[in-house]
Amino acid sequence: MAPTIRVFASHDWGKYSANHARVAQIVAALRQKSFKVWFDETHMKGNILDAMCRGIDESDVVLVFVT
Repeated sequence: MAPTIRVFASHDWGKYSANHARVAQIVAALRQKSFKVWFDETHMKGNILDAMCRGIDESDVVLVFVT
């Protein structure tokens, strides 16, 4: 069995959260493929900076959505 790849999804929310909604769809698809994805909607708790740094540090890949 292949190891689980941990992904940090970085994105700008965009006007009226439009970008966020599109990225959320991609995150859902990645999770269905067994990727473990850090996503602000589900992982942003407490101190924002600490949560993001921890998410990046614990990831194998940082996936940046440029919009």
